[in-house]
Amino acid sequence: MILAAIQKATQLPLSEQQLALANLIGALMLVAGMTVYARLFRRVGENGGRVRTDHLQLPDLFIAISLIVGLTLLAILAFTSVANGAEDAALPKFEMTMVQRLISGSMFLFIPAAGICMFFVARRISLREALGLGRMSLGKIPFIAAGLILAVLPLLALANVMMAKFFPSHADPQELVKIYKGAVDAGQYKIIGAIIFSATVMAPLAEEFLFRGYFYPVLKRLVGPLPSAVFVSVLFGVVHGNLLTLPGLVLLAFALTLAYEWSGSLLVPICMHAVFNSITLFFMWVAPRYGIEL
Repeated sequence: MILAAIQKATQLPLSEQQLALANLIGALMLVAGMTVYARLFRRVGENGGRVRTDHLQLPDLFIAISLIVGLTLLAILAFTSVANGAEDAALPKFEMTMVQRLISGSMFLFIPAAGICMFFVARRISLREALGLGRMSLGKIPFIAAGLILAVLPLLALANVMMAKFFPSHADPQELVKIYKGAVDAGQYKIIGAIIFSATVMAPLAEEFLFRGYFYPVLKRLVGPLPSAVFVSVLFGVVHGNLLTLPGLVLLAFALTLAYEWSGSLLVPICMHAVFNSITLFFMWVAPRYGIEL
């Protein structure tokens, strides 16, 4: 969501000096971010990743592939529906409030994630050990996550600007962005609260467990770390169903996977995901107050 907002913000009227300063700062941030992730990538390559795969067996491969195929088909359906101008044509109609719709949507990935957790527990697999939840101090994780997200933001912004330039007809924001913006404009705080809870708690927990904590190690054991990281990152971007933000989301997903391999703790990408969504929502909240049109 923040990708489209940043691109729109660049259309603000600036003097030549302000524009030059903004370009300089942006270039420095871009170089710094690329340097950070290049070092992480090299360190993981030299020392090996810390994501465990020894607890995974053949049933996990079957479950992971089944879920991946299902998510891919749903993503294709979503892209096809949007392309045909019939976003909701293939979906059943239910009489629900907006808050109920948002909560039910956030449960879409949370339910299979919870099911897999129960499957682990039934097999006496320790989630703490399998996901590296005790590898790092809890006090350090938020700062590490915030730093890694700030490092990758310029790369995401650049990807978004390039997409908006070459595919201007697809510069339509995600549906959740439209709902959040409308709720902010109308002061509908129940909807705002539901979106914040979904984006900063439910989505990071469910998506990171499924994509980084399950899909990635299952495929890593099958095809190796780099092919698995690339495939899961592309899948992560595709399932969000928005062409404009697709490259940025793929880059974000790869950064989250790299952070997981480097740290060995799923709490790091979970916290990074929550920080990213929090920054997005905060920016969208304050932007109208400064005359930024989203």
